[in-house]
Amino acid sequence: MPILLSNQDELTIDDQPTMAYLERQADIFENLRSQLIVDYLGQYVWLVDEQVMDADRDFAALFDRAVKQVGDAPIFIRQVVSEVKHPIVRSAVIR
Repeated sequence: MPILLSNQDELTIDDQPTMAYLERQADIFENLRSQLIVDYLGQYVWLVDEQVMDADRDFAALFDRAVKQVGDAPIFIRQVVSEVKHPIVRSAVIR
């Protein structure tokens, strides 16, 4: 089964080569973010090394096309957003 990594997913993968590949793609994505924002803001991109293989606003459509091309190989897809959204955790201290 293909493996993907998107903004919403946190994966635990036992296969070290696959995990290393996905982490490398995530690093490349971050390094390319400013240019990706110019060209693909709001879209999902399928990234292989430093090349955008395909892009679409519809994640499922992009994923289906990627699977048709690479089969069971790891797939890195992430949405291009201008800011990385981090969860906000609020807590109160009661004394």
